[in-house]
Amino acid sequence: NSGFFKLFFAQFKDFMTILLIVAAAVSGLIAFLSKDKNDLTDTFIILAIIFLNAVVGTVQQYRADKAIENLKKLSASSCKVRREGKEFVIPNEELTVGDIVLLEEGDVIPADCRIIECNSLTCDESALTGESVGVEKSEGRIRGNNVALGAMTNTLFGSTFVVRGNASAVVTAVGMQTEMGKIARMLQCGKQGR
Repeated sequence: NSGFFKLFFAQFKDFMTILLIVAAAVSGLIAFLSKDKNDLTDTFIILAIIFLNAVVGTVQQYRADKAIENLKKLSASSCKVRREGKEFVIPNEELTVGDIVLLEEGDVIPADCRIIECNSLTCDESALTGESVGVEKSEGRIRGNNVALGAMTNTLFGSTFVVRGNASAVVTAVGMQTEMGKIARMLQCGKQGR
């Protein structure tokens, strides 16, 4: 794996590593000139430290790069939808109002949706409402005007996530039209107003 070797050799660009290499070279030169085996032992100890440091640094960097790569894959969000009776996995950007999304435990809700049917559905809406307790959801109709977001038990909000259960829901708003998008727009307008 050429990427692994690149990471390994990149470890030798660090200032402290270069300093240790110079120290090993000086120690080796002194050992050669004085023919003292103790100086030669020092050289090998320094070289072993340099090598061990490079191996540990390479392994840590490799693992960190893999973790970042996996996070990027997760953030390239997609969702499961039902269109014309068939199920598809599509990128969230392709989601449109009227699509039927299929959600299950652990899913990030891709857009604002109205629940069609659900089974023991609980959602974490703390990013939107600040409420740390999961909200139980149902497909029942909400009565009254000006209902608070936290009381909208038949509605799912984009960027929140399913803690328990599963549901199918129809998309009612996407992008900046979602409740989270409205907050983002208000924050953006607030920054520009300064």
